[in-house]
Amino acid sequence: LDAVNDEDDENDDDDEDEQANLVAQPAGIAENAQNQENNHNWIDWDRAADDLTWERLLGLDGSLQFLEHVFWVVTLNTLFILIFAYAPFHIGKIITSSKNFRQAVTNTRFETAINTLTTYGCVNALIGYIFISFFLLISFTILSFVNYLTRIRRVVGLAYIVLKVALLIVLEILLFPFICGIWLDICSLRILNERTITLNDRLTQFQTNPGTSTFLHWLCGMVFVFYFATFIFLLREVLRPGALWFLKSINDLDFNPIQEMIQLPLALHLRRFISSIIIFGCVIILMFYVPGELLIRCIPKFLPFNVKGSLETVVSELMIEFILLQGILPTLLEQGHTRTMLKHLLQLWVELASWILGLRSFLLGDTPSLTITNAPQVDQNDNVLPMPIVAIPDQPQNDPVEQAPPVQILPAPAQLTPSQPFIEPSLFRLRLAGLCLFTCLSLAFLSVLGLTVPATIGRFLLGLITGSARLHELYTILTGLYILWLITRIIFFIRSLLPFDVSNILTRLKSYSILCMRVLLCTFCVIGYVPFMIGLASELVLIIPLSTSIEQTAVLTPLRVWIIGLLNTKITIALIMSGPQWRLKTVLERLYQDGLRRIDFAFLINEFLLPFTLNIGMFMAFPYLAVSHIAPTLFNPHVVHRLERYIYSAIISLMLLLAFVIFQIKQLRLLFEHVRDEKYLVGRRLNNFER
Repeated sequence: LDAVNDEDDENDDDDEDEQANLVAQPAGIAENAQNQENNHNWIDWDRAADDLTWERLLGLDGSLQFLEHVFWVVTLNTLFILIFAYAPFHIGKIITSSKNFRQAVTNTRFETAINTLTTYGCVNALIGYIFISFFLLISFTILSFVNYLTRIRRVVGLAYIVLKVALLIVLEILLFPFICGIWLDICSLRILNERTITLNDRLTQFQTNPGTSTFLHWLCGMVFVFYFATFIFLLREVLRPGALWFLKSINDLDFNPIQEMIQLPLALHLRRFISSIIIFGCVIILMFYVPGELLIRCIPKFLPFNVKGSLETVVSELMIEFILLQGILPTLLEQGHTRTMLKHLLQLWVELASWILGLRSFLLGDTPSLTITNAPQVDQNDNVLPMPIVAIPDQPQNDPVEQAPPVQILPAPAQLTPSQPFIEPSLFRLRLAGLCLFTCLSLAFLSVLGLTVPATIGRFLLGLITGSARLHELYTILTGLYILWLITRIIFFIRSLLPFDVSNILTRLKSYSILCMRVLLCTFCVIGYVPFMIGLASELVLIIPLSTSIEQTAVLTPLRVWIIGLLNTKITIALIMSGPQWRLKTVLERLYQDGLRRIDFAFLINEFLLPFTLNIGMFMAFPYLAVSHIAPTLFNPHVVHRLERYIYSAIISLMLLLAFVIFQIKQLRLLFEHVRDEKYLVGRRLNNFER
């Protein structure tokens, strides 16, 4: 019995030890893994990265690993070209070369244009991608009936979604602006050209330069789409929330175009595309074709716009171009004041339309704010109608058991923006039709005003300044728009002074007068004097030696010198501000931070104008004195004339050469010190080094 008990005790001890080992085994494994991770030598990875040198990459070290790299690069590039370029291009080429396609093109009126387009590789590749996408769609539909090919069906579906999104992006970003640009060109033929130019002439120009014509039409269409979208943004800020429920807003949180491209069917996208083309086409007709026809019938001498005319002198044209590009266009495109004025005018138009048609509640929303999220249906006797809101249907209530939410591959849309209710008047549909008609008439009328008033003002003013009747209409329209902008700003300024009394008005006028004097003084110094001196130096150094021969006499026009100097001043300031920190950059930053209201004239004169005058004055005065007084005593008149022509260029070239040599000497000194310190510097002492 004692032996049996001892054996049982030994067995129990063995079982306990085995259980202890089983329990301690995971801890031991974790400890070993931690030790392996701690003992892992990350320096080997860094050393491997350091060993990847140019010799190893190019195969100069004698190893054959370079051939492996070349093989994989060539293979991957070949596969990429075959799959994404070669196959779609040849599929599109086969389709466009087929007999059925040729017969279908022959039956259209645009046979020549289509044949020209099909000669381009990108068009053939696009047709090939369209065919591949339809093939993938048909394949996915067939595979959906087979149960044991799930993985292949998923790959085909994913490829179709990628191609669908890519083609829709091409459709929206490339094709849609191009169609708008073509329609703009067609509708503006009567405005920009003589009656002799027809659509066939445009087709001939497209066949002559198809790439340039396509890009210009796309660019014009993209600009028109951009400004139309900007107008819609302003209209959303003026109208009642929910009035434009049928138009998507980019600023909405629930707007996800990629998600819509993936989820919505292709037929819906095509329907939206066709409706967008119809809407934009109607707007272009109202803005360009209808005003052109009205102006030709009412004011036949006003059109066509001169888009090829130029001034008799290059100086006058250069002056006008510079003033337009550097002064008028930045002012007109400044979004603060222009956006405020357009929004105010749009508010006046909406109030006028709501007063005429009795749609104030629908357009501006005079009903008290009732935030509608899940409001019930309103009785027919009550006229308060909320705008329709698309909501996600709730779960059925008859199932008491909570169900797990479905897995969402795409992000869920954000909460919908509630719309403000409105009071529906009598004959509501008829009033909406009247609103559409009033919008069309207003758009045509404003387009007529936009084409006539700025052009008339610009023609009159530029005709007085230049004395020329052959002016480019871009100059006249921009000048007229700038004058109208100034008049509008003055009106807004006078309106802002009306609530104040006489003393406050006089105080404000005094402060604005002082500000105008400061602006004029700064303008004379910074925009007048400095650019003129820089322009004169540019003429002496670069333009005169390059543009005139030694037998000719250079004629300097002050206006031309100032314009060239202003351009060079802007370029110089941009280079200085983007360069390293030095004294002139600090001065310019201080002047920019002070602005016109807080500018320090003493700082401007002492730190900027006086050093600038001394440096550029010595640069232009000393060579002139040397050539006019010292050179005639040493050389003949022919050599003196050559020195007078090229001395400024020679001095600048010598200064640049000296600056380059000094820079290289400094770089070599730094390189020498770096090599010396790396080889012989131990601590703070140089060992085994002799000067």
